[in-house]
Amino acid sequence: LTISELNYAYNAGIKTSGEASGIYAGSRWMLSPLHKQVDICDDYATEDKFGLGAGVFPRGQEPCYPHPNCRCWLAPVFGNAKEGR
Repeated sequence: LTISELNYAYNAGIKTSGEASGIYAGSRWMLSPLHKQVDICDDYATEDKFGLGAGVFPRGQEPCYPHPNCRCWLAPVFGNAKEGR
């Protein structure tokens, strides 16, 4: 439970701090090295749903916390996500 809560809080913090930043373009879903099972996290990390690259979600479209005990995380993307800056 502690892992879930800490990871949920971290990912929520990325979204919240991004909303306050003028250069935050979105976030990239990163798979944890401890990620062993194929699940929704793999979809989040490999899909190019928005045409910004694999695993990139634009500002305001970040995915929800997918499942209990998830250790994957959001990494902020700054500038123009399409250009990778």
